[in-house]
Amino acid sequence: MDDVCSADDDTCKKPNLSGVGMIEKGKCSLTGVLLRFRPMTLLDCAKKCFITSKCTSINYRQNWKLCDLVMSNDDGNEIADDSTCIRSNITTWQKSLAGKCANHNCGEGQKCEFNVDDNNFKCVEACKC
Repeated sequence: MDDVCSADDDTCKKPNLSGVGMIEKGKCSLTGVLLRFRPMTLLDCAKKCFITSKCTSINYRQNWKLCDLVMSNDDGNEIADDSTCIRSNITTWQKSLAGKCANHNCGEGQKCEFNVDDNNFKCVEACKC
């Protein structure tokens, strides 16, 4: 994990998981970017993808702690060589990262949030831009 985690990110280097998803180093999806977050850790990026509808993969740039949530296009996403980026299909990660939202059914443009008050998840806008 040292090669994909920031030097100061101990949680990323030693995640409480039996394994992280498959990572393609030097690759980035150019199309299908839903949302972009910064600063964010690699693990938080994967979690955001799990809880956001239509997200199928992530782009992550560790130097900038930049996370892209990516959706699959019907005709396939354009992938580019990019030495600053890693790409990962979210299906290769443990769904448990999403916690109580692991099996959400939120609609397009929404993300899942767990509501402690009623011990249930709710769907909210993914981006309040």
